[in-house]
Parts: sequence; structure tokens; C-alpha cells
Amino acid sequence: QLLRNKMNYLSRVLAVSCAALTTVNAHEDAKQFVSDQTIFKSDGLNTTSYGWTEYKQCDSRWSSDPLGTCGGTTVCSAGCAMSSVAMIIATKGGNYDPGSLNSWLTSNDGYASGCNIVWASVDQLGYTTFMGKQDPTEQEICDGLSAGHGLVANVHDGGHWVLLTACLGNGVFAVNDPGYSTTSYKHSEIVDLAVYH
Repeated sequence: QLLRNKMNYLSRVLAVSCAALTTVNAHEDAKQFVSDQTIFKSDGLNTTSYGWTEYKQCDSRWSSDPLGTCGGTTVCSAGCAMSSVAMIIATKGGNYDPGSLNSWLTSNDGYASGCNIVWASVDQLGYTTFMGKQDPTEQEICDGLSAGHGLVANVHDGGHWVLLTACLGNGVFAVNDPGYSTTSYKHSEIVDLAVYH
């Protein structure tokens, strides 16, 4: 019974890495999105978008770091969910970027199956409270952003995670996209949402 309860808990708070969510590799995935073509790289200072810290998963400071303990998987190739969570923690005052958060998650049971982030694990750091996965309306998302909630959206038909940063109206949200140069997504493109208070 204890094992079953733990498995149920993990299934509720588990997010698979970007690479595991899609049937194509990262290079083919990037080619699907004509407006982006390649994974965006940035080696400059952190920027902010609507007050949210922005990180790129392919920043050379951590891009080649192994993601969790999955062999052959790097922060650059599959670290979108974790990088989005790092943006939330940094914005809320935590001294974490994708490199240091990945290391912390790896050392503190923050990954399941090697490199699938356990959403609630970062609550131990004291900056967030994971509220679960939700399917909110556009207005509920806007209300959450106004309240400073961290909203990590699953886009690209389930193959990528981004941080929502602002409501732009007409069902469009500004985002910090850790893997692409995309700056907005439509409500209709969001297939899942991880919510932090």
C-alpha cells in the first residue's frame, strides 16, 4: 500500500523531460517549428521578461551538463521543464540557475526515472509551493500571473515546457521560452500547466 501511495504521488507531480515527451529528436523537433529553426543560445547576462528571470537551457554555462542521471541527455537537449522552474525560483529570490538547480535536483531526489523532474521537489528550497497540474481558463491564468504565481506551460503538442510571464489578450500569453526564441503562445497551444504559488 505504501509503495502504491508513493507511485500515485509521483504520477501526480512528475513531468517528463522535453526529449521524452516527443517522438522525434531535438534536431528534428526544432525543424518542425519553422519560425525557430534552432535551439536559441545565449551566453549573456540573465534578462527579465515582465519581471521574470529568463534562462536558456542551451546557455554554454550548463548546456552540456547531464540532465539528472539519464545517459546521453543534457540540459540543452531536454532541460526545458527544469529551466522553467529555475526561472521561477530565481525570480522569487533563490540563487539558482538551470546548472545549479539541475545539480540540486540530481542530489536531492528531484528527478524520477533519471531525468523527469518531480515538480514538488523544489518546494524544499522554500521559494515555491507546487499546487499541481491544472487546466485553467485564460482568465484564471491571467489572475494567477497577476498574483505572481509561477506557471509552467506544456506546449508543442506536449513536447516542450515554457514559463508564462504575462497576458497579452485575445488568448495570447508572453513567455520565457528556455529552448526557442518564441516569445508568446496561445491558450489553445497549452496542453498542460504546472502551477506554483
